[in-house]
Amino acid sequence: FTTNGFLVVAGRDAQTNEVLLRKYMEKDDIVLHAEIPGGAVVLIKDAKNRVKKEDIMEAAIYAASYSKAWDVGLGATDVFMTFPEHISFSPPSGMYLRKGAFMVKKKELIRNVSLEVAIGIKVYEKNSALGVAIISCPRENAMMQTDKYILIRPGKKDKNEIARESRKILI
Repeated sequence: FTTNGFLVVAGRDAQTNEVLLRKYMEKDDIVLHAEIPGGAVVLIKDAKNRVKKEDIMEAAIYAASYSKAWDVGLGATDVFMTFPEHISFSPPSGMYLRKGAFMVKKKELIRNVSLEVAIGIKVYEKNSALGVAIISCPRENAMMQTDKYILIRPGKKDKNEIARESRKILI
């Protein structure tokens, strides 16, 4: 969820991106994707005409951070924002779209979006029992939603080493 309570959902790969767009995208959603092939499609649900700039930036950070830009070690990348009516799954005659691909007829570019992910532990109560969830989100959300979090940015450390260090810090 964004700071202002909008639900944000993202795909994990080309297949889930396609399912997200074809099955779950609705007319009042906002669609974001990094301007680099191989990233998560991010939807801000039911947000059109009601979303604030900070909600869009939080979702843009998520889209940028869960893209190939992270794998190549970029510190920032551009992210585009569009609306469902500007998404097409049918290419023009004589062209081909590979699995998970889509065409965007009109988009707005958000430039130099920082790549960073906050990972935190959220303790909650459900049916009189305590539960724990690990969440990944933009820093602003982590400050509000978790008691303890770490901020991760692209770098040269091995992901297994980062996972071990993160576990020690969070536990």
